[in-house]
Formats: sequence, C-alpha cells, structure tokens
Amino acid sequence: MRLVFKFLVWIGLMSYSGSVWAQIQIDDAMIREKVLEQLEIDREQKARELEDKIVVLDLEIQKIDEALKLTQNTDEIIEKLRDRVNKLEGIQAAEREKELNIYSSNYQSAVINLVSMERELRPLILFNSSRDFFSSLTSVGNPMQYPGYQKWFKGFTSYVETNKNEDATLQITSKLLETAGDFAQGAPIAGPLSEVLFIGMDKFIQSIGKKKRELRKQSIMMFELTMILSQYTHDINLVETGWNKTTKELEELQQLQANTLLDIFQFLEIKNEDFREMYLEETDALKRLDYLNSLKQMVEKKVKEEKRRNDEAWKNKMYYDMQTVQSLKIRFGNITFEIKENLNRYEEILRKYQENDLIGDRILILKGKQENLSSAFNDAFNPQNYITDAVRMYKRN
Repeated sequence: MRLVFKFLVWIGLMSYSGSVWAQIQIDDAMIREKVLEQLEIDREQKARELEDKIVVLDLEIQKIDEALKLTQNTDEIIEKLRDRVNKLEGIQAAEREKELNIYSSNYQSAVINLVSMERELRPLILFNSSRDFFSSLTSVGNPMQYPGYQKWFKGFTSYVETNKNEDATLQITSKLLETAGDFAQGAPIAGPLSEVLFIGMDKFIQSIGKKKRELRKQSIMMFELTMILSQYTHDINLVETGWNKTTKELEELQQLQANTLLDIFQFLEIKNEDFREMYLEETDALKRLDYLNSLKQMVEKKVKEEKRRNDEAWKNKMYYDMQTVQSLKIRFGNITFEIKENLNRYEEILRKYQENDLIGDRILILKGKQENLSSAFNDAFNPQNYITDAVRMYKRN
C-alpha cells in the first residue's frame, strides 16, 4: 500500500476538501470549454466570410466569361481577362486564408488544451480524502488491530518457539516469522508466509487440550480471521498492481506534458513565470479566462508570422505539436479510465467482505470512505469526455 500512498501524495492537493476540489475541477473545465467554444464560433464565422467571398468571386468570373463570349473589342477583352485573373487570385488568396484560419484555430485549440491539462494533472486525486481511505485499507488488513489478536498471537509464537525443534513445519514458521519480523507489528499477511502460518496455526489449535475450550474457540476464530485478512490483503494487492501501472503512466504523461509545454512556450515566446502567475496560481476564474483568451490571440499572431516567414514549411512544427497534444489528451483520458476502474475494483472487494462476521463492520466504514472518494472523482473527471474531446479537437475544413 505504500506505493499507492506515494502516488496520492505526489498528485494530491492538501488544502481543499473533496467538494471544493471537485468544484475547482469543474470551474477549470468550464473555463476551457468557454474559450474553445468561442474559438469555434470565430473559426466558423471567418470560414463563412471566406466562403461567401469565394462564391461572390466565382459568380463574377462566370459573368466575365459570359461577357467575353459576346465581346469582340480587343482592349475590352484584355481588360476583362485582367479582371478575371485578379478575381482568380482573389479566390486563391481566400483559399489560402481558409487554410490559415483552420490551422490557426486548430493550433489555438491544441495550446488551450495543453495549458488546461496542467491544472487537471496536478489535482487528479485529492490527497486529503484519499489519504484517509488508503491508510484505512491497510489498517483493516492488519490483524493486530483486532481485539485480542496481539495477546493470542504471542501465545501462538510461544508455542512455535517451544516446539520448533520437534517439528520441521514449525521450524520453518519460526524462521519466516523472524525474517518477516514486521508481522508482529502489523505487517499485512500475504505471500508464502501466510501458507506457513496457516499450517503452524492449525498445529497450534490441534495442540490445545479439550479442557481449554475458550482458548481453542478463540484460536479457531483468530485462525479464521488470519485467513480472511490474508485473502483480503491479496485482493487489495492485486488492485495496487493497477495503481503502480497508473502511477508510472501518469509520471510519464506529466513529464511529456511539461516538455511539450516548455517547447511550445519557447516557440510562442511566452514566459513560464507569467503562465504560472497569471494562470496556474491565479485563484480568480475570470482572470484565468482572460489569460486563456490572451493566449489564444498570441497563438493566432504567431501562426500568421510563421506563414509569412516560411510559406513552404510553416505548418510542420505546428502539425507535430498538435499531434502530440492530441496524444496527451487521449492518454490523460485513458489514465482517468484506469483510475476509475481501480476505484471500482476496491468497491468490488469491499462488497465481497462487507457481510463477513469478523471484519464486516470495519469494511462498511471503509466502504463509506470509498464511496466519497469515488463520488469526488466522478464529479470532477469524465474519462470518456476527455477521449471524445481529443478525437474531435481539430477541424479539417
């Protein structure tokens, strides 16, 4: 469970409650969507203007062609041909402007999504609510936390030490208990140790005389508790494997996102200090909205400059950046899917043990914490939306 805990410490925010955290995520998503929505409106309006211009020019060319069929005057023909060439050049210029408009809009969308992801990555799971839940997971799996277990376990280990020289299994049990010394302090029961412990505990129960009915009854109950907690720990560890994978993927995503952001900021000549002050650390949502709008304008200006500067290969750099951002967005969606699945797996495990007589009451308490954590996550993140938005990020025409 330590790796899970480290994961949550790394990506957590310790200053907000779950409800506030979820609201911050919702507000950020609304700001991003507002900017992107206006970007789409502007793109479509510009596209319509250019299409209308092309239609008008095309109609004027058709009129010129009709007039040319009826004209015999050489000077008039030359003048009309010049006019026709100008209008054709006007159409070509409008087509190039259409391409510029689409590319500029797409690159603006890429940059807005990239910088927004910075705020989405940092608080992916709120630390305050998750810390309590995951520490509770470990506590439930610790048999030493259950009434009477520590005292009973001392009696069991005393039996093992007294009889180990007479029994090979107890000798192995003794060595394993020495090797896994933390078990007496509450280390989870898992792996080969559990199998040997079960055999040793069974021998201990068999050694108890008929007159010690209460001890025998308690020992059977503690044996059952040990087996249940061993299986519980095994189930939790399987989910932790998923968390370890998610942790690695999220670290890789964060590094790639940071590198991409740095590269694009250098391209746009944007200072990272300004970005952090005016967006990342800004608490006023309207000011963050203003920053994104100003960023959108800077991107538009840069795209036009690139086209003027290098008309042959102006799209290459931006095309690569757009593909990278789209990939990041899809990976982010996939990771949130994985996190959601991991939380669902915990729910399944808790449901499996909630009716158990020995640990059910603790599981029900834990289940309430898990439901709160899942609810906070679901309120703030929608994995399917991230992937759908990524697929639809760019317009082709």
